[in-house]
Amino acid sequence: MYTVFNKRRPALEREYHGLGEDEFRATVPCRFRYLTANERAVICNGCGGKGGWFRPPQYEFGDACDHHDFNYWLGYRERDRWRADKEFRKHMNQTLKQVDNWWYRQWLHGVAWRFWTAVKIFGRGYFNYSDQERGWDDLVRVMEEHGYGA
Repeated sequence: MYTVFNKRRPALEREYHGLGEDEFRATVPCRFRYLTANERAVICNGCGGKGGWFRPPQYEFGDACDHHDFNYWLGYRERDRWRADKEFRKHMNQTLKQVDNWWYRQWLHGVAWRFWTAVKIFGRGYFNYSDQERGWDDLVRVMEEHGYGA
C-alpha cells in the first residue's frame, strides 16, 4: 500500500509529528508543497496540457506550470479554476523578477502572457470539475495506479 506520511516528507514530519496516517489524511489538506518528486512526476507535466498534443517550451516557468497542474488536478469548482489560473500568473511574475537579463525578462513577459491566455482559453478541459476537491486518498489511488507502493 502506498503511504503519504513517511520519512520522505521532512516538512510534514516536523509539522505533524505524532499523527498517524489516518489522522494525518483527515487533518492536513493535500498541497503542492507536500508532494514528493514521484508524486509530482505522476500528476504534473510542466507546461502544456497533460496528455495534450502541444508541448510548449518550459523556458523559466516549469515550476509555475507544475504548481498549476497540481491545482488543476485538485479541481472542484469554477472559482477554484480561476484561483489556480491567478496563482499561475502570480508564480510566473515571481519567476520573472528573478531574471537578470532585461531583454530576456521582457521577452519572457510576452511568453508568460501567452501561457496564461492559453490556459484561460484552452484549460477548461484539463480541470477536474467535481463535487469536492481531491485529497490524499485520491493521491494514494493515483500513485497505486502508476505502480507505486504495490
